[in-house]
Amino acid sequence: MPENTIIDSAMSFAEAIEGTTAPMIVIDSLSMIDVLYYSFDGQRHQGQMLVDARLEDDVYEIFLLIEKLKFPVGKVIPIVAYKWDDEASMADNNSSSFNFRVIADTNKLSLHSFGRAVDINPVQNPVIYPAGLIAPDEKAYEYLKGRPRSPKHGDWDAAMRYWEKLYSDDGAHFDREVKLDGAALPPIVAWGTSPEDVVSISGVVPDPAKLAEENQRIAKQRALAVRDAIKAAGIADERFELKKPELTQGTGGDAEARRVEVAVH
Repeated sequence: MPENTIIDSAMSFAEAIEGTTAPMIVIDSLSMIDVLYYSFDGQRHQGQMLVDARLEDDVYEIFLLIEKLKFPVGKVIPIVAYKWDDEASMADNNSSSFNFRVIADTNKLSLHSFGRAVDINPVQNPVIYPAGLIAPDEKAYEYLKGRPRSPKHGDWDAAMRYWEKLYSDDGAHFDREVKLDGAALPPIVAWGTSPEDVVSISGVVPDPAKLAEENQRIAKQRALAVRDAIKAAGIADERFELKKPELTQGTGGDAEARRVEVAVH
């Protein structure tokens, strides 16, 4: 244990599940992890979280990143400390996962009931249920309208009516939600014929022979063959120029916050 660590929670597994109404099959699927984080007081803290054992490594890695970045986390304490009262836990800005309960205003079990949803800093990041909808917004429509492959004229109106039906179920939670800082990503260069055939500017083009799936090996061999044909046609590497990253406005504000263009001279 690192020095000067404030212990927010040091329960046993038995203490952390005491009083839960969850059936034994759910309890047996849980794992309790110890996590380190910096709280809003700037000090390093240790907490604990009950999660689905299958997600244990993922959650642990997330908290390793949170600690490394010194992203502030209020506290991480099993909800038993709040007598299984989700509202009391959220009001105390407690980050948590397992709590055998239903989704608010429904009779459906929440993914928290299985330790498969994690709430971080609920005071700063409250859950909001405007009928539980998470649908495309105006920024998304503005971004798509008029683009080369977007629907045109009457087809655009029909597409919007369809997209507006694409929303998550009421109170939906997800096994994983990953957010990436586009500004921190290195420039990406395409090397093949598919959108997935890309590598960072400092990376190495993959060797098809090392791919496990035969169809993947064949596809990458063909992509490399196309690249070699382009070179054979006299388009030398020095004729490519990387332009500076361009800041643009995308869906959600930063969808294309970092983009590199390649020009052929």
